[in-house]
Amino acid sequence: MNAPAIFLITPGLVAFAAYGFFPRRPRLTIFLAVLYSVFLGFTASAIPLGAPWIILGHPLPVSNTLSFLGRSFTFNPEVRPVIMFLCLGAAALLAGSMAVSSNRILIPVLLLVLSLLLASLFIQPFLYASFFLFLSVVLLSLLLSDASHPSPRGAVRWISYSVLGTLFLLLAGSGISLYSNLPADPAKLEPILIQLCLGFGLLLSFPPFHFWLPEVSDDSPPYSVSLVLSLYVGGVIFILLRFLDGFSWLHQSSSVYLVFLLAGSGMCVVGSSLSLVQSRLGRCVGYLSLSNLGVVFLSLSISGPIGVMGGLVLLALRGLSLLIWGISFHTLRPKQASDHIADLRGRAFSNPVAFSAALLSGLSLVGIPGLFSFPAFWAVLRSVSDPGSPGSPAVFPQLAILFSMAAGIISLYRFARPMMQVPLAISISREGGRLFRALLLLSILSFFLLGIFPQILAPWVSRAASAFPNLVPQ
Repeated sequence: MNAPAIFLITPGLVAFAAYGFFPRRPRLTIFLAVLYSVFLGFTASAIPLGAPWIILGHPLPVSNTLSFLGRSFTFNPEVRPVIMFLCLGAAALLAGSMAVSSNRILIPVLLLVLSLLLASLFIQPFLYASFFLFLSVVLLSLLLSDASHPSPRGAVRWISYSVLGTLFLLLAGSGISLYSNLPADPAKLEPILIQLCLGFGLLLSFPPFHFWLPEVSDDSPPYSVSLVLSLYVGGVIFILLRFLDGFSWLHQSSSVYLVFLLAGSGMCVVGSSLSLVQSRLGRCVGYLSLSNLGVVFLSLSISGPIGVMGGLVLLALRGLSLLIWGISFHTLRPKQASDHIADLRGRAFSNPVAFSAALLSGLSLVGIPGLFSFPAFWAVLRSVSDPGSPGSPAVFPQLAILFSMAAGIISLYRFARPMMQVPLAISISREGGRLFRALLLLSILSFFLLGIFPQILAPWVSRAASAFPNLVPQ
């Protein structure tokens, strides 16, 4: 049995079966896909390497390398936690699709994207991982169009930015492989750092490369947007951490952490500032997600285990917030309806549960006290420091975080106020089925439960962080 083949080939087979079976039993298909993703995640932690796998008393030899087109895909022990992280995240996104009217290709696309993200973890050398990221962009862009969004401009712009980002990462990879230690001449480091900044900046919407993000958020189905801003962004962050962990001269360079500090601060300020002037709720949340991603990078600017673990906590909570946002916003803005601030008047009365979940998910992106993202925000706010002199507080990033929190509250209030105004004629309808209401009520409870007991996530985050031993020494 070949270990990489389980994670690279079987998702394609399950995706093909799901595409054919979905029209007859859509919910059963989604349920089986969720079980498969969970099974895939726990298989990554159970499958042995260097020894046969004992199944029902029979030994089954396991190979950890797959060769394809001259490249090897290797299942290394340190990637187990990341595989589990991605598979369980995909399972949550698949489960959430039960509550929305998902189209036929959502499950196959999501499973194929999961396979591509796992391939980016297995590929040797991992410098070619950016190619699989681009393929995942192409597949996810298929979900950004439906009957109510026939010509998504954001998808076209996103693909264009991703092409450029992939090219810069490949150029940086060709240069980065020449050095195993920190170059004696700093001039040799600058071109590679510039290429890495441009590559990841285009893929992750660093300002001024953020123009694809509001277009995707405004011009695409809400649940598909949550897939892009959670699963795809999480995959790119893991590739970035692999770059840092794989080359000692990168994670030992203070310039890298200074770039994270500046980029994170800029994303917080730009995202929260632009959210204040938006008249469409989708674009507003898109900018708030940009600001939230800035806090993730401010956490990564903290050298050592605290920074990486804090970034992974924020990444997990970000995905959960966007998942709930995609489900609730799907109800707040039905097909052929507008999310303009004037068209949302009275929505809190017609869809009270969806409104509550959408508001709390937006506030969790901002890091409001009492919700589950606040402990991580507070940890970053207290720990962020100047990379040039570790231990000394960096005032501007701290102000950027506080400004993003305040601006986020004001932005969401601008939309929540007309939504809570009493309409002339109140029409309260049942919000979906029992599963939909139960899922939203459970998510509302989780916002407060994880805010009170944030240590629930600690074991899972510690396992995911162990995938980067050079960044998080054991």
